Amino acid sequence: MRKPAVAAWQGDAAYRYGARLYVEGFFWEAHEVWEAVWKVSSQNGVERLLLRGLIQLANAALKLTMGRGNAALRLLIEADALLGDTAAAAGSEIAMGVGLAPLRTAVQELAASLGAGAEADVTRILEALAAVAGGWTSAETAL
Repeated sequence: MRKPAVAAWQGDAAYRYGARLYVEGFFWEAHEVWEAVWKVSSQNGVERLLLRGLIQLANAALKLTMGRGNAALRLLIEADALLGDTAAAAGSEIAMGVGLAPLRTAVQELAASLGAGAEADVTRILEALAAVAGGWTSAETAL
């Protein structure tokens, strides 16, 4: 597997496939794909920070489907911090096709809902990756 590059994310099949899995609700599978990409990314690179944040989001979404709201809340808080670190490291609110500001807002709102004991809706944290996942066939078909 080759290392992902911030400027060339459109050509990174594994990164984009992970996004497609995530958007379609295959959270465990997205985590596994992104983790493989994360392992080969530059140690202190923007890619590594972003991927770690996305992996935590996939984990949080999975925990929500399992009814484990407290675990999901902890993961959302961690993901938000990683996405903030990504924006700082990139010097931009966009990294590898992901709008970090709107994604962070969605993550923070979901965390606040969970913290208040409200119903969790993951739709907004999925939407932020739709552009990255675009152009791929259905993840269910590909599996």
